[in-house]
Amino acid sequence: MSIRGYARNLMELANQENMVESCYSEIKAINDELNNNPELARHMASSDYSSEDKKRKLQEVFNNELDNSILHGLFLVIDNLPRKHMEIELIHDFLDYYYQSRGI
Repeated sequence: MSIRGYARNLMELANQENMVESCYSEIKAINDELNNNPELARHMASSDYSSEDKKRKLQEVFNNELDNSILHGLFLVIDNLPRKHMEIELIHDFLDYYYQSRGI
């Protein structure tokens, strides 16, 4: 399955939990921060950090304001990727999928 397929799975998970808009808002905020914070982007792209380390770093950057269930869903999908450390690509594909599903 492609990363895009996993992004679709993440969207389906958000739909099941009635959290599409909050998931979009949080993933968009993460993406915006990745674009503005090179240190965070390097941390997230690195294979030197586990998923748990990356979750902690995101919560640290966002002052523990991210929804843990959304982070859990994001990293649940990431942990099942055949290629590890694809967080940034999955985030971009989720946003693309969200925009396409909304006709944007």
